[in-house]
Amino acid sequence: MAEPKAKKDVLSKLGEVFDGLVKVRVVTVIGTVDLDPEDGTPPKPPAKGHEGLETVVDLVGGDTRNVISTGVLTEHAELRDFHATQVEAALKVLPANIGALIELGRFILDRPEGD
Repeated sequence: MAEPKAKKDVLSKLGEVFDGLVKVRVVTVIGTVDLDPEDGTPPKPPAKGHEGLETVVDLVGGDTRNVISTGVLTEHAELRDFHATQVEAALKVLPANIGALIELGRFILDRPEGD
């Protein structure tokens, strides 16, 4: 028997919420860059003359991904420092995200069958 569309929609939305709770993404860019934030692919390199950094921390996979444009490696120390500060601040929200994930799980598990 196929699942009702509403249940599939709820499960899909829960998957999106879960993904948002277990990943931290910090992007710092000088100029214009196409990051493709919605499709999960790595960002495209910045256009010539534009520099940037991206850090993604995935709690479930245990992965940390860093993307650094070439110019940021050799110049822009202040940008690297700023980005590191932003990553540190973003990682501080992880305990709250984990707590929210636990509460969501409890809510789902405590619901009577059929709700």
